[in-house]
Amino acid sequence: MANCHGEVLNELLRTEMAAAETYERAIPKIDQEPVATDLRLIYEQHRAAVNTLCQEIRQMGCEPEHDCESWAALRTIDRTSAICGNPEAIQALKAGEETRVHSYEDALNDQFLPGTSQTLIRTKLLPQARKHITVLDQLMSAN
Repeated sequence: MANCHGEVLNELLRTEMAAAETYERAIPKIDQEPVATDLRLIYEQHRAAVNTLCQEIRQMGCEPEHDCESWAALRTIDRTSAICGNPEAIQALKAGEETRVHSYEDALNDQFLPGTSQTLIRTKLLPQARKHITVLDQLMSAN
């Protein structure tokens, strides 16, 4: 990847893969609606973001990375044994979303990031991450 500037997008890809994994593990531990429904929607959006980032990386002529490290929130969720909309678990999910917002904002400052990637982040991925925070805030206020 020496001549490829896909590092920034691969970092975002790892973050989205970890987020999808985190939600995938958290959802079965939630037995309260509409919390589980909202978390399933966020999970599906993270999976879609993974696919979108993979396509964007390939369009740059780079190869997407397929290994991703666990997201810190995953360990928190496992430790709190999230059930019934556990506020600590939802707070951990929110912290992960906030981290992702900062990652997207940082990526927009990368001088090598192509315009198409900047547009994708600015118009789809970043607003989606911000919306996830809003949804999680609403879930925490409802409990």
